[in-house]
Amino acid sequence: MSVEDKVCVKCGRTIPGYSRFCPYCGAAQPAISTNNKVSNNKRSAQRTSQGMSPMHKLGLIIGVLAVILAIAKFTTFKDGPSHHKIEEELHLDMFEGQTAYGKHPKVTVNKHKGTIIKISYKSTALKNIQSNPDWRRLTKKSIKKVKRI
Repeated sequence: MSVEDKVCVKCGRTIPGYSRFCPYCGAAQPAISTNNKVSNNKRSAQRTSQGMSPMHKLGLIIGVLAVILAIAKFTTFKDGPSHHKIEEELHLDMFEGQTAYGKHPKVTVNKHKGTIIKISYKSTALKNIQSNPDWRRLTKKSIKKVKRI
């Protein structure tokens, strides 16, 4: 292929550089300009000397961040057994069947609030505490809070 020749954009055959249409398939051909060739050569030389274009680098950075965020979303960092497992174990260990805390005390374990044990205000544990004068105020406050809940 000589300098004056070009390749058809549709069929890929070599055609004269001055042709506006391909003589083989009839497809319209873009005009060749010498300025365009020079600017394309400069761009390709810049890319090879720098490695990657800025848009390529930006795309690569965004892709890496997206992968990291996807992994972080689906991965949980565990610092021990789950809160539900702790709730079950506490409930079984402390409140098996009828206890001094009533028939159905509720144990809730929350990562931010800690362990919460809710007991019935009619339980014998609270009634026994009532006989102690130091605990009367605490019992009354606890009973009021339980009734509100």
